[in-house]
Amino acid sequence: VIFHAQVSDGKNPVAQKRVIYDLVTINKGLAYNPVTGFFTVPVPGLYQFTYSLLAQMTSERTAVYLMRNDENQSYLHSILKSGQAQSSSMDTILSLNRDDQVWVRLGTGSAWSGLGALNFQGVLLEAEED
Repeated sequence: VIFHAQVSDGKNPVAQKRVIYDLVTINKGLAYNPVTGFFTVPVPGLYQFTYSLLAQMTSERTAVYLMRNDENQSYLHSILKSGQAQSSSMDTILSLNRDDQVWVRLGTGSAWSGLGALNFQGVLLEAEED
């Protein structure tokens, strides 16, 4: 199970909403849904997720959260001065159950989607028995 997706140019996410990574480059296991933005766990086990942020130059504070169901698991936080830009990414390893949903939420600020700047990917590291 592995997926990688990014946000299309010009489809900048909205604060307090789920980020929809609509351009899928790989989706083995078909667990990532580019319409809803949810990765639904098909096999329980240890997964590694990576997500990235390019805070817009007009946004002073930007926060992006990796969610498991409705709970924050990790986050990226960017504080900028006017006219600056900052790119960052986060890796998180989670022990997940079948049908858990993992997704990314833009909490505050604004993120830029140009040039493949917003990415979300996950891979099954080790399967566990149900």
